[in-house]
Amino acid sequence: MANIQSPTKTHRKSLRSRNEQRGKTIFENERMNMKETPAFLKKKIVIRSRLPDREALSTQWEKSIWFIIGCAVLTILYVVAAIIFPFCENTWHILSCILLMTAASFADIQKNQIPAVALGGYFVINIVRSAFFIGSFSSWVIAAVFSAVLFGVHLIKKNAIGTGDIMMLGLGISSLAAQSTLPFLFLSFLLSSLYGIVLLVVQKNRKTIAVPMAPCITIAWITGLALFS
Repeated sequence: MANIQSPTKTHRKSLRSRNEQRGKTIFENERMNMKETPAFLKKKIVIRSRLPDREALSTQWEKSIWFIIGCAVLTILYVVAAIIFPFCENTWHILSCILLMTAASFADIQKNQIPAVALGGYFVINIVRSAFFIGSFSSWVIAAVFSAVLFGVHLIKKNAIGTGDIMMLGLGISSLAAQSTLPFLFLSFLLSSLYGIVLLVVQKNRKTIAVPMAPCITIAWITGLALFS
């Protein structure tokens, strides 16, 4: 004889099978909805995930503000100190240039970008010194010619050298004596080449290597000032 099941057991089994079928249907509908999500909504989701949070943006903004204020204050201090104590102008000039170039070097290492405010302060200091304390702009002519050549190289191959590096090299030439120009340039490119070789050895992804040239320019400027001026 065949086993006869009670109505309660049959009812429970039918309810269980219905629930399982309903769960499968809901799961399949969710999968279909995910596949049919419009492309523009997917792009929005990706963009939102890449956006930095507000705290990170505010921190970066505060650092930028303090950097701008520091460079501006340093430039004003040089001008005031040079006017009040003209016999110490050379010392003020060296200290101000070293501080501005060091700040530019740290920014170049962190962001691979030389801030315009550091270059602007460097420019103002050199102009004031050339106009009121040296009385000669011969070094500016050399700097302009060399910068024009490097800008031509930059137009041909942008990855060879950046515009910030070109301007910093030109300002370095304008603040040194004529006999220090060639050693300064030679050391700048030599140190940047050595730095690039070290990065090639250390980093695995060689396609994304970018050599920060500002630290090399700073070291070369201090060396040229100490040995050849």
